[in-house]
Amino acid sequence: MAAPPPNLPPELFSALPPGREIWIRVWGRSLMPFLRSGDLLRALRCGEADIRRGDIAVIRRRRGPLVGHIVTAVGPVRTASFLGVPDVPGAEVLGRAVAVRREGFPFALPLPRAGRPLLFASHRALAAAYASESVRRGWKELRELAASPATAPLRARLFGPFDVRRLQPEDADAVLAFAGRRLRFTPDFVRRELDGHWQAPGAAFGAFDRRGRMVGFMFMGEYRQEGVPLDGIWLRALVVARRARALGVARRLMEATCAQARQAGLAAVFTDVREDNRASLALVRALGFTEAPAALQQAAQRFLSRPGDVRVVAFERRLA
Repeated sequence: MAAPPPNLPPELFSALPPGREIWIRVWGRSLMPFLRSGDLLRALRCGEADIRRGDIAVIRRRRGPLVGHIVTAVGPVRTASFLGVPDVPGAEVLGRAVAVRREGFPFALPLPRAGRPLLFASHRALAAAYASESVRRGWKELRELAASPATAPLRARLFGPFDVRRLQPEDADAVLAFAGRRLRFTPDFVRRELDGHWQAPGAAFGAFDRRGRMVGFMFMGEYRQEGVPLDGIWLRALVVARRARALGVARRLMEATCAQARQAGLAAVFTDVREDNRASLALVRALGFTEAPAALQQAAQRFLSRPGDVRVVAFERRLA
């Protein structure tokens, strides 16, 4: 199979003639657990007239990136995530999937139209199960147990050592596939930041397993670049995959980011942590962060917390 484009803009796909097929990446959690963010679709360029219930439609919502959603009705076309969250009407249908390929798998799975009833039935069954509060709670508890310190020795042997390194523009797809579905990053944002703000004065770091899959992410940058009136360089968006938690990945990401800040000549860095995030609070304190002065605490609470949400605690670490 030819290498897919790293991120095909919707405008280029919509400009293709009807009947043209091309491999594209899709982002987000819309097809979980059928597909993950960053997996591939073999997309056929077509209009709504060629869409049927049970297809996976390639759509664009509010000028965002291309996504794949299950078609739940036609006339007009209605779509939803694979676990049943319906889309707001108005998405632009650009095509449909004729094959899928999970990232890292050597083969593609065709999606013949004769298989639409099975795909739609799978969607309905999973959506019905996921709508159950007990099922969601049980699934959450199972995932938390699998990522707990009790399973850490086994997971450490299973996944092996992790590599932590500074991210470059060519890592945009890896960032989108991992962090995009957790932090709502858009392709344009990631590429712009990797080419600009995450080069200087900021930086972004990723943790990778021995198969090259990203399992952790963090960046440092200025809140003022986003219009938030907080001075200084802040360590932000620390995310670790469940399977890599309690294995020291978060610590290594923060240590690498602080080392980069020191190398850049910064006198101090800052970070903010939700008051109910006990693991992160323990980590930043263990790494030498102390609570910031009252004025900065008040500013962080004002600009980084939502009304009625848990309080945010601002920390600083002196590097000089």
